[in-house]
Amino acid sequence: MRSSKIKFKKILVILIIVFFFAGFWIIYSKLLVVNKITWNLNGVDCVIVSDLDKNINLKGNPLFKLSNSYIEQTIIAKYPCIKSATLTKDLNGNLIINLTNRQAFINLLPIDQSPLELLNNLEASSSSQSALVDSSIPQVSDPSFLADDQGVIFKSGNGEYPSIYVINNRFKIGDHLDSNIISALKAIFTTISQMGTQNLLNAPINQLKIKVEDNTMIVLTDPLLLFNLNKSDDPNKDIYNSLISLQLILKTAKMENKTIKSADFRFDKPVVEYK
Repeated sequence: MRSSKIKFKKILVILIIVFFFAGFWIIYSKLLVVNKITWNLNGVDCVIVSDLDKNINLKGNPLFKLSNSYIEQTIIAKYPCIKSATLTKDLNGNLIINLTNRQAFINLLPIDQSPLELLNNLEASSSSQSALVDSSIPQVSDPSFLADDQGVIFKSGNGEYPSIYVINNRFKIGDHLDSNIISALKAIFTTISQMGTQNLLNAPINQLKIKVEDNTMIVLTDPLLLFNLNKSDDPNKDIYNSLISLQLILKTAKMENKTIKSADFRFDKPVVEYK
């Protein structure tokens, strides 16, 4: 009985040693390590395969260490123009990485901070406080950028997208816009699309010009629209309700043969100024 126990222990030790060296061999041999990488760009035009091979050095890495999230984070950190990366791998060390391009959502135009101007005859809520805004189309101080619907600034230049003017002369590729700004923009664009409000404002979505000053979002249309980015915890619902009110305000003004200069939705009740 005792001899059989000793024999069993010897076999167990041998098996442990075998598994140890087998694991060591698997990790450091060409088996189960990255030998070949295939990049599927899928329309990504901000990078070329040779740059990816050079800057995202994955060859020779153990396959079991390479998770999808790790590779995606590594690639996006290096190339903000890429929105996502998914991978497939096999035991022969072949790695296939599929990339997805970011889609532009807005033109982002940095502007210098300018003194706020008083809108004539605009009463700010029942407390009669003055509402200070600068309603002019600002002068762009720096090169413009493109940002996607996650607020990621991923490319310099501009296109047929809404133009968003933000006070910040230090934007760079890879930066993120404030989430409140993106949420408010999504709410405005979605609601306008659903309601057809752009026909009343004579401003197609891709031609909208919007300025952000502090917590105020100013839609530079005719009439001028003002929203408070921090008015509520649900900017989507807040802006939707505001634009519903705008439709009624515009219809009422048309029946009364009035022309609206601005509609301010930053307060509990809309503040309307007529021309």
